[in-house]
Amino acid sequence: ASGSVGNDVAGVDNLIVRPAARGLAGIEPGGGGAATSFGGTVATYANTNTRPAAPNIFSLEAWFNTTTTRGGEILGYAGGSAETGNDRSIYMSNAGRVFFEFVDGTPRAIGSAAGLNDGRWHHVVATQGATGMSLYIDGVLVNSLAGVKPTSAYSAYFAVGGHPVGAGRPEAPTSDFFAGTIDNVAT
Repeated sequence: ASGSVGNDVAGVDNLIVRPAARGLAGIEPGGGGAATSFGGTVATYANTNTRPAAPNIFSLEAWFNTTTTRGGEILGYAGGSAETGNDRSIYMSNAGRVFFEFVDGTPRAIGSAAGLNDGRWHHVVATQGATGMSLYIDGVLVNSLAGVKPTSAYSAYFAVGGHPVGAGRPEAPTSDFFAGTIDNVAT
């Protein structure tokens, strides 16, 4: 709820949190204030303190609440702050569309309808498995793409609240960094 560490309650890979508003009311009623608000700049994001190998079968999950019209990455797998490579990512476009993307030689992305920057809490889950990629918003499958899988093999951080989205992404946002509140992130 405060400080520069986001505790990993399921493992041992805590987040390093750059200056951000901590301890805000999150999605859980009476949850004690564990959400974090990111400012939409390179100075406010969080990343894991280790660089795990790139997963090929995975799920990414987060709750978010924003009114931004500049978009930004919500959660993804990326290099350090100076690196521009980003992969296995959930980001928002300026229009409030949420995209799930990865690279298998070329960027692959699937997206939601616009308007998720409406100042309300939304739940996003992105999955990649043997049958392809799927994107869920608020518990509903909104898009999928069969027969694709990431091929990039490297080690990087999981980042929350921003990292460069990268060239060639659909509706690439004005900002790589998310201006909004994020709660209950899981990978």
